[in-house]
Order: sequence, then C-alpha cells, then structure tokens
Amino acid sequence: LVDHLRRRFADRVETERTIVGPQLRIDFARSVAELEGETFPIGPISPVAQELVVAGGSEALVQRRLASRSGA
Repeated sequence: LVDHLRRRFADRVETERTIVGPQLRIDFARSVAELEGETFPIGPISPVAQELVVAGGSEALVQRRLASRSGA
C-alpha cells in the first residue's frame, strides 16, 4: 500500500504538504485495504484499536463510558 501511494503521488510529494487522494476502504475482518481497484494486506489491529473503530473514535468511546458510569 505504501509503495503504491508513493508511486501514485511521487510528483506531488515534494510540493504539497497534504495530498487528498482516492478513497481507501479498510476491511478489518479480512485484514485488507482496498484502493483504486487493488487489494493490499494489512496487519490485524489490536483489541484496543478495534474498540476505538467500533465506537467511532476516542471521543465517542469516552462519552459512552462516562454515560454508562453516570447511569449505574
């Protein structure tokens, strides 16, 4: 994936600080990333990272935990 992105944006990397690229789809169940019709293997993510993804980010996770404590 990194090699693909380096090749794809080689002409812009020196002149642009942020490059808006194509949409990347990550399938955590299959441990792959899909980009521009190609599939790239990715390593499995830790249980903590999985929890953050499922929760919708760290802020959402903290809000959910605080709400569950105040309701107990």
